[in-house]
Amino acid sequence: MEISSALSKISEQLCFNRKFLSESSRRTTILLSTIVASAVLPVSVSANVLINEIMYDVEGTDTDREWIEVINAGSTSVDIASFKLFEAATNHSLVSVQGTTILAPGEVAVIAVTPAKFLLDWPQFTGKLFDSSFSLSNSGETLGIKNGADAEEDTATYASSMGAQGDGKSLGRSGSVFVAQTPSPGTSSGGSSSTSSSQEDSGTSSTQSATNTTAVAQVATPVRSISIHAGGDRLTTVGADSIFSAEVYGIEGKLVPDARVVWTFGNGDTREGRSVQYFYRYPGRYRVSAIASVGEYTAEERFVAEAHPAEVLLRAETDGTLSVLNKGEKDLDISLWQVDRVGVRFRFPKNTAILAGEGVRLPLQTTGLPAEGLARLLYPNGEEASPVEAALEHFSIAEEPPASYAPLFVPPQEEPDIEPVPKALESVAGAAAALVTAPMSTEGTSESNLLLWFAGAVSLSALGAGAIAATRLSSVSESPSAVATADKEAEEYELL
Repeated sequence: MEISSALSKISEQLCFNRKFLSESSRRTTILLSTIVASAVLPVSVSANVLINEIMYDVEGTDTDREWIEVINAGSTSVDIASFKLFEAATNHSLVSVQGTTILAPGEVAVIAVTPAKFLLDWPQFTGKLFDSSFSLSNSGETLGIKNGADAEEDTATYASSMGAQGDGKSLGRSGSVFVAQTPSPGTSSGGSSSTSSSQEDSGTSSTQSATNTTAVAQVATPVRSISIHAGGDRLTTVGADSIFSAEVYGIEGKLVPDARVVWTFGNGDTREGRSVQYFYRYPGRYRVSAIASVGEYTAEERFVAEAHPAEVLLRAETDGTLSVLNKGEKDLDISLWQVDRVGVRFRFPKNTAILAGEGVRLPLQTTGLPAEGLARLLYPNGEEASPVEAALEHFSIAEEPPASYAPLFVPPQEEPDIEPVPKALESVAGAAAALVTAPMSTEGTSESNLLLWFAGAVSLSALGAGAIAATRLSSVSESPSAVATADKEAEEYELL
């Protein structure tokens, strides 16, 4: 009986253990499944934004015309408003210009340097467009897309050896690599191969086919156009000619030397020519427009020209050389200005400038100018620059003129007006001389006549001495030599 009871307890214990192990196994299985699911499911539903196409070297000039296309390769929509383009070790923000910031699965968006120029190149583009500040290297670099948490979604490295180097093509994704292709902004064709294959494996080929059909409808035909480069913003000097020149490139990206270029200078004035000279008569900031035309194609570039007054002085040095002084607060471009001295001219070469508040001295050996004579500073068009008699003491680098410097023009010193006295003196002297040297008639000569003649001579002498004294009193600033001369003249008259 005891043995039977013991066997019954052992049997019950074994059943309990079997049940416990079964329950534990089931719980363990559920736990492991949960862990695996939590690790796997986020991958399938998380955003997966990839770089899909890179236009790094646009045909012709690529200034402000570069762009990048991204694609949502994930299975759920994603908002890329907070995403960043990582380029040149810098995170560049994205600003929505056209469309929403949400990308559906398989949808693409274009990130452009200058959206306005992108739409000029691709006028049929109707997709999602973002603005960002970047500049793609024509030799190659590594790009990245970061999400709002600053985590990398994708990176892509390209090089000029991969193609699309200024030949009108772009680099498009093909699986895990990029290949040269015909540009297709707004479509998923560049990255559809890897995306569609994975979806076909999951039985969603029909959905991908519909997506591709919609995307193909957005394919834009690139516009072939010319381009113009006019040099950008610049400083000019009022009254001084500046050279405005432009380079025009045709639809094949080659220089067109005979293209027509019309300039509008923002003040109602125009010029025509690939390279023209122009000067502003009044200070100000002017919007300049350069429009090029080659056949049926046109291109325009705008920039700002700032005209400021010329504050310049031409100065003669004691050794015969000349100095040109820039009294202004900005560097002064004196390209093709001239210095004229007694008909001999020296012209400054292009790209010559004087630093603000500084001056340059012109060696005679360099200029070939004479060491003497009146000199003038002329603008390139031959008109005289700012007057050389501008006060030297106002020059910014010298409160007082250095002793070794001499101004170009020295005004004559005014002399005291003593003209009436010398004339009176001359009259008296003439009368005395005439009286002394006049021959006396011997006919009827008497002692009374001689006395009369002698008295007249003494009176004239006294009158001359008085005139000389008056001259000395009226000339307070007279030099010692002049006083000595007057004393000698007085003595001579007294001898008479």
